[in-house]
Amino acid sequence: MAPNKEAVVVETTEKTEEKSLVARLEEEGDVAADYLEGLLDIADLDGDIEIGMENDRATLSIEGGELNHLVGREGEDVVVDRASTYENKANLAESFSKQLETYRGSKLYDQEVLGLVVDLEDGKVVTRDMFQMYPAGKPFPKFEYILQSYDCAYTDKSYNDPTAFTTWGVFKPMDGPMSVMLIDCWAEHLTFPKLKDRAMDEWRVSYGEGKDAKRPDLILVEEKAAGLSLIQELQKAHLIVRGYNPGRADKMQRLQITAAIFATKRVWLPESEVHKGYVKDWVEGFLSQICAFPDSTHDDYVDSATQAMRWLKDGGWLDIDPEPLYDDDDYFDAQPARVNPYAV
Repeated sequence: MAPNKEAVVVETTEKTEEKSLVARLEEEGDVAADYLEGLLDIADLDGDIEIGMENDRATLSIEGGELNHLVGREGEDVVVDRASTYENKANLAESFSKQLETYRGSKLYDQEVLGLVVDLEDGKVVTRDMFQMYPAGKPFPKFEYILQSYDCAYTDKSYNDPTAFTTWGVFKPMDGPMSVMLIDCWAEHLTFPKLKDRAMDEWRVSYGEGKDAKRPDLILVEEKAAGLSLIQELQKAHLIVRGYNPGRADKMQRLQITAAIFATKRVWLPESEVHKGYVKDWVEGFLSQICAFPDSTHDDYVDSATQAMRWLKDGGWLDIDPEPLYDDDDYFDAQPARVNPYAV
């Protein structure tokens, strides 16, 4: 039976148009990123520029770096300039203007169209005040258990979510229950060979000082995309690695399942030595993403963190709802006497 030539032509045309769109958005994102990078250099500020793609548009965000210390300084040595898309309405296509109106009333509309400064972290599941700050300059505590967690990307293309890596150390604070600290993290677009080598290098890192220095106990990798291949390669190298399957839970459900761990202030973040009261530069990208989710540009850190929290909770390292501390006799003595409600 001869193939349907018309169908083949249509499918090929659609794929070509999709590739053309992706290439165009990548090019637009690169141009905008170069512009932002120049501004950061002029202001002598650090920050990682992340390029994404949403609703057939290139999107950019500046994550990490030393931007947070500028908050609240408007009118001193910081000048904030705002502009609205409607100031350029004469140059906008009518179809694009109509599309913008569909977002009216949302934070995205306020930020992208009206040029307003919007707090994307307002009203989210996880907030900044849920985290505890580990004092700058203080040596790491003795970690009882160290977990490395990977959320692997589907490809190394810049318009997709990057591969996210987080390392968590479980420890016992002097005046609190077992807690966990973020002791390393990064999010990068890596080809698989580079990802494999990076994972091997991270496994060799020791955390802590002197006799308390400790290497990771387990590597946790979500069973999807490049993660499946990474699990196989690390197992061949005889590393202790486990696959993680979140089941049918979506990303928001996964965060809500572990939200109690954050809400009870069991998660610690390292404090910056330069800007007291703020986290280290490499932590800010993680913090801003999880506190802005689901409005954040990417969600890779969120997935890496939630699967780590779930693993530690299920493993008994983070017992949010401990059993009452009494024996069986005390339990029965404490119960109210049973009364027959039908007795006369």
